[in-house]
Amino acid sequence: MGYTFSTLNDRDLEELASDLLRRWLGLYFQSFKPGIDGGVDLRHSAAEGQNDIIVQVKHYVNSGIKQLKSDLKRNELPKVITLNPARYILVTSVPLSDKDKSTILKGFHPYIHNTSDILGAEDLNTLLRAYRDVEDKHFKLWLCNTNVLQRILNNAVKGRSRFSQEKIKREASLFVLTAHYNEAVAVLNKYGFILLTGIPGVGKSTLADMLTMKYLAEDYELFFVRTVEEVESVYLEDAKQLFYFDDVLGKAALDLYGPNINDTPIVDLVDRVRLDKTKRLIMTSRTIIVNQAREMSEELSNSKLGIGKYEVKLSGYGKYDKARILYNHIYHSKLPEQFKQVFIEERYYWDIINHSNYNPRLIEFMTDDDGQFVALDSNFKKGVKYLLDNPHKVWEKSVVEVIRYFEKRQASSRKAVLKSTGKATLYFKQVPASCQFAKPFPTSRA
Repeated sequence: MGYTFSTLNDRDLEELASDLLRRWLGLYFQSFKPGIDGGVDLRHSAAEGQNDIIVQVKHYVNSGIKQLKSDLKRNELPKVITLNPARYILVTSVPLSDKDKSTILKGFHPYIHNTSDILGAEDLNTLLRAYRDVEDKHFKLWLCNTNVLQRILNNAVKGRSRFSQEKIKREASLFVLTAHYNEAVAVLNKYGFILLTGIPGVGKSTLADMLTMKYLAEDYELFFVRTVEEVESVYLEDAKQLFYFDDVLGKAALDLYGPNINDTPIVDLVDRVRLDKTKRLIMTSRTIIVNQAREMSEELSNSKLGIGKYEVKLSGYGKYDKARILYNHIYHSKLPEQFKQVFIEERYYWDIINHSNYNPRLIEFMTDDDGQFVALDSNFKKGVKYLLDNPHKVWEKSVVEVIRYFEKRQASSRKAVLKSTGKATLYFKQVPASCQFAKPFPTSRA
């Protein structure tokens, strides 16, 4: 069974089409920034012409052949006549019959030379089978392959409830492949262990989930663990095992950075995993906890572990990645069309991308469901702005949980903290200003 391409947005499909056509035809195709395309998504130009080959990519995964034919006749054909290319290639995610291709060929004569220049879902799958390197490159595509999904679900025996099929498809469709992912894979493949750190909402859990799915697809068995003892109880020699250590309260992170680092179980476990090529250990922890642990430790530089080389810090994103994250969430959201238009009108997306409080979790929050919770007095734009200016509603649970944990820890180890840092208020120093609960989230709703 082939791909349906449902996890891809329109830009993802264009990138896939470009890669496949380059391999198939041996030609370089130019791609262009998002916006009104004038009938050109990809173009190959020889020295003597500007429009030798034009490619139009149509992603109608939810609309079907009827909508595709209507759009081609009404919108695309007039553009093609004006452009007058030597050759026109149509790529679509819609399954096409022989009759469908013949109808399209007749309508676009003489620009489409033959039905081989009309690529439907079946043709894309054929090319993907021929060029496996292209398939491997497009993470969001192969992750939701039926066979891969089945391997993931079968291998996630200990975490089946978390890795349901719908959750995998949803996360894959929203995921943006950034430098963080590539860095994390490199660290895991080299050392077998990774520590993902960052403030709440920056994307630690999403990245950890994507890494987990990658290794489940490679036939690792998943174990969700909260303690070293849990790992030891299921550890099997010569078995491909992936341990997902969600260090939500930071006990393990504090041990990794603590003054007794050379004698802690977590360090022994990391050493064991490093030497076992059949194991992977993924651990997540919040920046506030890791920073706390760093400042508490006087022996970090002398520890045998050298934790820094295993840590991938999820901090800010570049504008390009921010834009891709926002676009993915809007594209795959269930927001009414009038709410989606809010992001486009007067280029409001730039206000969001450039906002100092931009965060993937905020983007997820504002594009979730139908947007009615975000809208203030029926004004969606007003609600989005308020959410960005006052993100405490989203952060409140995470920050309170961490503060309470440190308050409890402070009560039991005040003397050690003062000796190590000289600061009794260190626990609250790392809380972002945007997380302060200065005023309640508005209750006025449409």
